[in-house]
Amino acid sequence: MVRSAFLIASLVMASFGVAFAETGRPAVLITEIYGAAGPSGHYQEPLAIFVEASLRERYLSKRLRAALAEMDKRTPEGDVPNIDFDVVSDSQDPDVQDLKINTESESPEKTVVAADFKSHGDTERTLLRYELLREDGAWKINDVAASGKSHWRISEIIAGE
Repeated sequence: MVRSAFLIASLVMASFGVAFAETGRPAVLITEIYGAAGPSGHYQEPLAIFVEASLRERYLSKRLRAALAEMDKRTPEGDVPNIDFDVVSDSQDPDVQDLKINTESESPEKTVVAADFKSHGDTERTLLRYELLREDGAWKINDVAASGKSHWRISEIIAGE
């Protein structure tokens, strides 16, 4: 009887521990970016993490912010910068459906979180891999790589490669 009670208590505590641990994981950052998707998994309002300075500070690594600042400096006034699309949806017209976010690899300092989704009724899914690093005690996006219907790496686009 005591053994059964202990086993049940251990399972309950373990389930709370898993739920608690998930909130501190790097995938939470990516989930937050797609937060506008809501429970339906349908995202149409881009969170301009590559455009707005306050969002750059909150979500992007120092390296990526410095590269974006250099891109902004070399872009003539009135011209479109190298990033001329919504990175988070990999499109000009954000429409993310059936969003799935998964941690692919994780270490104490670096992690890869994948966002996998359909867009505009396409049959082929888009896969974005967010490369995160721990910086000043917080997870930050250090790069984004697309595969699936398109192939790019945001650091290369920013650099003009």
